[in-house]
Amino acid sequence: MLDGLDEQRRALASEDPERRKRARDQLRGHDEASAHAVPLLLELVADLATPERNLILLLLDGMTVGEDDFVLPEGVRVGFEELPTYRAVHEGVPLFRKLLWDGDSEIEAQAAKLLAWFPAEADGSLEALWARLETAPQTVAGACLAAIGLLGGRHQVERLAPLLTDDDPYRRWGAAIALARIAGREAPDPTLDVLLDAATGDLPDGTDEGVEFDNGDMPGYAIRSLRLLGPRGLDAMLEALPGCERLVHGVVPHAFPERIDADPSFAELTDDQQRVLREVLRSGWVVGWQLHNLGLPDTPEALDAYIRGVKPRRRWFWQRD
Repeated sequence: MLDGLDEQRRALASEDPERRKRARDQLRGHDEASAHAVPLLLELVADLATPERNLILLLLDGMTVGEDDFVLPEGVRVGFEELPTYRAVHEGVPLFRKLLWDGDSEIEAQAAKLLAWFPAEADGSLEALWARLETAPQTVAGACLAAIGLLGGRHQVERLAPLLTDDDPYRRWGAAIALARIAGREAPDPTLDVLLDAATGDLPDGTDEGVEFDNGDMPGYAIRSLRLLGPRGLDAMLEALPGCERLVHGVVPHAFPERIDADPSFAELTDDQQRVLREVLRSGWVVGWQLHNLGLPDTPEALDAYIRGVKPRRRWFWQRD
């Protein structure tokens, strides 16, 4: 760990990109030492002369919640406020609201994402996010809407619903992601179709960016959000699964939210779990590491035997006969 704020400042603002990278790497974590550096990081982000401000914001994001897998699609949970770095980054909320108008679309989208992790500041942040949305470019608009979904309550539904038919796909998709988070199974009917379009489609022609959430994977975030729609989300994913491999990453966790350690027979699984495994096998999209991590047979042959009631021989998915 770098000793002293002055040394950290010099390293993070250095002209040497490798030195800057080493300094950021040393600050990753949720401990008191990392938290102590957060005010400096916020100061550097606010300074337009600081190189790679976007990477400092990315560092702050990781220091706040870790990987997106821990918090999406539901948002931050009780307990995050106990982390030293979470409390420290919380002080940056006024700055993040200001950065929504930074002029750099990547920084603006990252600022929207950071605001989403602090529901205690929802009222002021929602006001700022809606204001920025009015003239925001595509990726910033998508990030603002995803953040609104993570911060907003049911009173946001009426405001979000008209965006489901917006000409801009980022606004449609962002609104659908937000509505799934806020309204869940009671989300307006078009939400399902828009989410499925986002999950199975490609980014618009001429663009190569997603949004900051879910590591920039907007289709992946849409798949996570489909799970929030309950049975109709599962039905839609299963129907579209044969033509879209990526949907398997939403279908399987929908039916198996936790690892299975009891080694049940196929007949002992729930109806949804049986249905999902049958459809995954039929589609041909058997993702070995995903099934293995859930304690399920992780090859097509083993999965087929399991479904047919033949006790499968467990093996790692990368092994071969």
